[in-house]
Parts: sequence; C-alpha cells; structure tokens
Amino acid sequence: MLRPAGLGDDAPVLVYHRGGNGEFGAIRFINLYLRFSELAQQGFVVIGSNLREQDEFGGADVEDSRRILDIVKGMDNVDLNRIALWGGSRGATQMMQVARGRDDVHALVFSVGAADSERALVTRPEMLSVYQQRVPNFEENRDQAMYDRSVVNWIDEVPQVPILILHGEQDDSVDVEQAHILAAALDEHDRDYTLNIYPDLGHNMMGEPTDDMMVWLSELFGTE
Repeated sequence: MLRPAGLGDDAPVLVYHRGGNGEFGAIRFINLYLRFSELAQQGFVVIGSNLREQDEFGGADVEDSRRILDIVKGMDNVDLNRIALWGGSRGATQMMQVARGRDDVHALVFSVGAADSERALVTRPEMLSVYQQRVPNFEENRDQAMYDRSVVNWIDEVPQVPILILHGEQDDSVDVEQAHILAAALDEHDRDYTLNIYPDLGHNMMGEPTDDMMVWLSELFGTE
C-alpha cells in the first residue's frame, strides 16, 4: 500500500490486481516503487496484493482480492465514494470477478485482460496448461471454471460504473481481440466505457496508457 505523504483530506483509492500467477508477475519492492509511487504522488491511495503462492487463477484467490476492499473500509483518510479497481492481464479478469455484484466500487480499469477465457485459448493455447496446473479439478469442471473467468458471460452483474479498457495492438500474450469482445458486450448492455487501443504497444501498459488512466480517473473523481 502506498499513500500520499501528509494525507489530510480523504483520498480516492486505487485497488490494483496483479497479473501472472505464483511467482511470475509478483510485485517486488522495486516495481512497487517505480510503478505506483507516481500514482500516490497524484493523490491516490494505491493498495493491492500478491495473493497466495498456490493461487487458483481466479478461483478461491478471488476472495483474497475481495478482502482488500474490507481493509480499505477500515483505513483512515480514504474516500469510500471514490474507489476504483485496476487489473492488468490475469488481474483484469480477477478484478471483474471481485466487482461482480458489488455496489461499493465506482470505476473499473480493465488493462490487457481476457474477457472471454475460452476464446483466449484459441489465440494462446499454451494457457491451457496454466489452467490445468492452477485450477482445482479443471478437467472435470472446465465449463464452469471458464464461465466464472469470462466476464462476457455475466456482464450484467458488473456494477453500473464507468469502465476504461486499455490494450496494445501488438500484444502477443492476450490478443487485442479481447478488448473488442469486452467493448461489444458492454455496447449490448448500453454501458458507459472508454476503449483505448495503442497501435505500437504490446502487453506492457507502462507509460502512456498509465498516464491516460490517471487522467481518466482524475477527471472522474475530480482530483485534477
């Protein structure tokens, strides 16, 4: 967790959901500092978790992510009416699982995530081994496991809040098609969203996309 120095007024909160699985993609001190300190300097309390070592890639570990919001509600000097969830890659999918059915989040940032897990396996079949290794009883419960990890199946249960979708056209980990799949599902439900596609970027959303996210959040939460 990072928070602005000398925080007096209640600050908006940005809850980060990491990508990867296990040790791969884990947040270390150096990338915590490099990636999130500027966000805190702009007035946001930033909080997240590395989750459990043997996570289920969107299974029982979703409850770990939900617990972060419980922690936020017990913190001083935070504005509980300005809570945004931000997920990158696998974390974007998990963020949507956390948000599902809630009424206490106010913005969602879906960055380089998969909205349709079965479709994502078509463009990146090697991910099947991750599900087989991480998801309990995957072979026996594949249909339900993939349904639960695909926001397009339950988009109507996602809170009615603004959503920012960020994706790189050159992404070779999660195909940019996934951003358009999510946008199409949101269109069908007449939802408020912004879609930013970056023609020259891949899976790394540092730099311009993060800057764009902060502008979007600042305008939304009135922190400019």
